[in-house]
Amino acid sequence: MSVVMSEMDMESSSAFSPSEPDIDSAFVSKHNQSAEIYQSFKDDVDALLAGKIAAHDQPAFIQRILHKSESLLIAFEDEKQHLMSDVLLAWAIKQQRASIGTLWTQQLHYKQLDTIHLQFEYFGELLQQTLSGLNYLKQYFPNSGFDEMHSKLVSLVHYFLVLGGSAFGLDNLGEGVQVQCYLITDETAKQLLNNAYLEIFESEEFAIEPPTGTFQKKDTRGLRAKFDDMAIVETPQKNSDGPSIVQPRMFTMNAKQHLINRLKPNQQGFIQLDNFMKMPVAEEYQLKKSSTTDGEWKLVPFYEWFLKLAEVVNKYLYSMWYDGLIFGFCSKEDAENLLRSIPRSVLLVRFSDIEYAKIKISVKDRNGEIRHHWYEHTDLNARSLSSELLANQRFAQIDLIYPDIDLEVALGGREKPRIRVPRNLEDEIYFDNQAAATSF
Repeated sequence: MSVVMSEMDMESSSAFSPSEPDIDSAFVSKHNQSAEIYQSFKDDVDALLAGKIAAHDQPAFIQRILHKSESLLIAFEDEKQHLMSDVLLAWAIKQQRASIGTLWTQQLHYKQLDTIHLQFEYFGELLQQTLSGLNYLKQYFPNSGFDEMHSKLVSLVHYFLVLGGSAFGLDNLGEGVQVQCYLITDETAKQLLNNAYLEIFESEEFAIEPPTGTFQKKDTRGLRAKFDDMAIVETPQKNSDGPSIVQPRMFTMNAKQHLINRLKPNQQGFIQLDNFMKMPVAEEYQLKKSSTTDGEWKLVPFYEWFLKLAEVVNKYLYSMWYDGLIFGFCSKEDAENLLRSIPRSVLLVRFSDIEYAKIKISVKDRNGEIRHHWYEHTDLNARSLSSELLANQRFAQIDLIYPDIDLEVALGGREKPRIRVPRNLEDEIYFDNQAAATSF
């Protein structure tokens, strides 16, 4: 029995979670509560295995251990629910948004998996220690209650085979093993977005068909499951190479104020979630099925309008956005006022407030006349916006990009039109001399 006790003592050395600043306080509280119940459970198991309980007292003592194991299961379920919903699912949903952002925002968000892995590691370790104790009880004190409790705890294990898997020896045995991983898929995320996050916990698993992941060793920090649909950068050519992370251009205060006003905050300055998820702010013309001309206008909520613009910028306009050539979020009236404040001819590139995924070019020409042009984001497949601004005669007489950026310098210069001029013909003496030059 002393060997059994020493093994359990060694296993329980790190039951309590350390007070690390990167781990959320809710998890620390829940995990330490689980650890306290486990410690009481372990003390009773140690006493029983060490022979400290008289034979006539053992039945009642075993019932006491079973009661504590039930309390421990409830605590584990609560901790599991927090990790799966408040931590992992929240990360996965946010990842869908970060996937259309810049590489910098994606990389920053993706690094949070290290912290999530650590949280699952703590929980997985405590779960493994509890299962180990129940195994000893099943071996030395056979009881249907221990069998039932062991079975219930084993049902939790599949959640932690990917994250926190080293507690089960996966870091030594699992490299290259194919597993079914319960992480959210892109398709599930789309359904959640369409459902505005309502009733998302009806199913324990947050995946329609769990994707297959392969365990891979990463340095000495445990195992991760590699999911192709969550990949954010291609594998560098060399181990020493890494992706170039560029800090994105931040929103100006004017842009932030414009977006906040569109979300209609209340008198206390708070924005309702429904305003972000459901409030219509733009329109999109959609063709009816089997028609090339007949369609109808569809209202677009704020989140869809905003995220589509982020996608358009990332796909077509990233360089211009990063270089400050796109003003961005601005109403038509504000754009006209800004253009009037500039004495020279100038244009301003902005996002349409009312038409879904359209780019607006507001222009003030040399006569002071203001006009507005628009482009579908699909138009940018054929020609980049910078090329359009240089080549289109609508913008030929424009000197600046708001506020004072020389258009030709910023975009590379316009192509000069070819001016047709008469050929410079040789005089008559040249032709007269050709006969002499070629005669023998």
